[in-house]
Amino acid sequence: MREATTAIYSRLHSTHHEATVSRNLAYGPNSRHACNIFVPAGRAAAPRPMVVFVHGGGFTKGDKELADTPFYDNFGYWAARHDFIGVTSSYRLAPEFKWPAGGDDVEALLKWLCVQADTYGADNRQIFLVGHSAGATHVATCLSRLDDDLRKHVAGAILNSGIYDVASAAGSSIGGVLAGYFGPDVSAYPEMSSVPALSGLGIPLMVTVNEREPHEFQRQGLEAVREIFQAGSPLPHFVTLWGHNHYSSLLHVGLAQGDMLGEHMQCFVSSVRHGRS
Repeated sequence: MREATTAIYSRLHSTHHEATVSRNLAYGPNSRHACNIFVPAGRAAAPRPMVVFVHGGGFTKGDKELADTPFYDNFGYWAARHDFIGVTSSYRLAPEFKWPAGGDDVEALLKWLCVQADTYGADNRQIFLVGHSAGATHVATCLSRLDDDLRKHVAGAILNSGIYDVASAAGSSIGGVLAGYFGPDVSAYPEMSSVPALSGLGIPLMVTVNEREPHEFQRQGLEAVREIFQAGSPLPHFVTLWGHNHYSSLLHVGLAQGDMLGEHMQCFVSSVRHGRS
């Protein structure tokens, strides 16, 4: 399904974009510690928010760029078109690197971006993290382990179809992808789950799921929102992206028509910036 969906959407994206792109910037010592930064054309009246995308891939594959496709440059160009600084990033992969390596890499990227923000005209107190699938899991892990100093730089986070309660996912239809990253000892999975810490995070969240994806991703999103709400935290913005499978909502980002995920992301970032989240 992924290959077919990618082929369809690849034909729809424009090859013309107005943004300055800096590629393969190292934010750490590993070759996978790399990111691309997309800066809008023209001067800004004030430092811009930074919107950071962390890709998926079942914990074992994926990259900030998919060869011979517009992805995930489509996310960076979408951000620049909305007057944000866009960032797309890679991270270390399983099975060589296991939990919490992905979350640690998101944290390392955050620290690097805080230092580099001025170079790209960004506001390092307005960093928004966006993760898809395994990337959403890594973003959630990072958020669940943030110290107070770094937390003040994260303005909000958008979690698209991730795994937040690892223990409950182990026996589901997607449980087979977990062992390579979380290890074979299922009894250790509860302590690797991010939901308990997300409940007291105090950072605005948007959680999205797709209509036509495996049921477990939908359940994970719903249960995360329910647990966060029941803990007395502000209710996350929850969105079901109708008509989309596990991949298509993300590949649709940046198209002129029907970009549901892009529209919700833009609304979320703007509302947080103006104190309405």
